Amino acid sequence: MQLRKKITGALYRRYQTRFQNTGIHQYNRIPLFDRRMPFVVLWSQKAGSTTVLKWFFDKLGLLDEALRHHQFAHRYELEVYKKRPGYADDVKKALHDPNMPAIKFVRDPAARAFSGYLVLCAKAEFESTEYPRHYWRGRLIKWLYGSSGDVDARVSFMDYLKWLAQENSSFLDGHLAPQYTDIEKELDDRLIIYRVEDLPDAFTMVEQRFGLTSVEPAQLDRIMQSDHHYRKDDSAGVFETVLNEGVNMPVRRNDPMPKVTTSMLQSYPEAMGLVQACFAKDYRAYGYDPA
Repeated sequence: MQLRKKITGALYRRYQTRFQNTGIHQYNRIPLFDRRMPFVVLWSQKAGSTTVLKWFFDKLGLLDEALRHHQFAHRYELEVYKKRPGYADDVKKALHDPNMPAIKFVRDPAARAFSGYLVLCAKAEFESTEYPRHYWRGRLIKWLYGSSGDVDARVSFMDYLKWLAQENSSFLDGHLAPQYTDIEKELDDRLIIYRVEDLPDAFTMVEQRFGLTSVEPAQLDRIMQSDHHYRKDDSAGVFETVLNEGVNMPVRRNDPMPKVTTSMLQSYPEAMGLVQACFAKDYRAYGYDPA
């Protein structure tokens, strides 16, 4: 664990220095790129990033190697793939190449807002220096309860949204921040947006558009498999409890969680207004505006 912390910390510092004020490293989102691929892949935390990463590795014939390295594919991404000599330069050149397309997978901002809330309600997986829960939950608790607040105090989804609305989004952890990043302005019409709600069909659309080989069914099952997801309960009562009272701490994977979307959130105008305020850039850029 200490070795992993040193590796990821050094990697982030290297990219922060290389890509300062460019939008390329904003929210610790270094794009995925390989010279064998006809595009750059932009991504955001809590927007299918693990699934997209596994699909990308499958395109390169690296998925088996990545999962042998660790079942959490991001470990291979950070500890092996993005540590390759010249990777940062390749990414930078690709993003500034006017003939290089970029694709990005995005998620309904309301669904992602709720997923960010659950990040701060889940048990920390790593030490505080690596995992956003400790620092950002501490800020949330201090804002809500004052300096004497218990870090494991119950927090409602509405509390979270009100806190998020008064934070400076430029400095948020990537799991909580908007999906939109400044590099997208430069990419302009080179950027092609796909929605994670359309997976796995969206993968097929990319493969057909760029003439890539389709994912084998067995590999697709591995790509789509995730232990990140919570058991869903779409009843209004479950959502209203979480909205107004919060979840039991820490939230666990088998706890029933509502499926939050922009469409369903329109029945809760205050919460919808806060989500729209916090993620205004995402709504403008990706077309998830309420009907």
